[in-house]
Amino acid sequence: NGGVRASLINDGSGQPHRLVLTARKSGTEAAVSSISFGGDLGGGLQLDTATRIAGQNARLTVNGIQVESAGNRVEGAVQGVTLNPVAGALH
Repeated sequence: NGGVRASLINDGSGQPHRLVLTARKSGTEAAVSSISFGGDLGGGLQLDTATRIAGQNARLTVNGIQVESAGNRVEGAVQGVTLNPVAGALH
């Protein structure tokens, strides 16, 4: 209920297990801003800042006008139209 989703990933390397934390909401306002590890973790968890990805809003151009949205689904940029991303179609 903290607004964060956790996943365990095995990347196949020598130390393969990664704990990936993702904000449940999207956009810059919903970014995960701080992480702390408590309890008896045996020193095994470390924050990997090299793979950290900052929360971002979706940005697109409609008729030459820059539009920004906290989610990938954009409503209101064009009256009566909802824009939904298709994998690989929006760049």
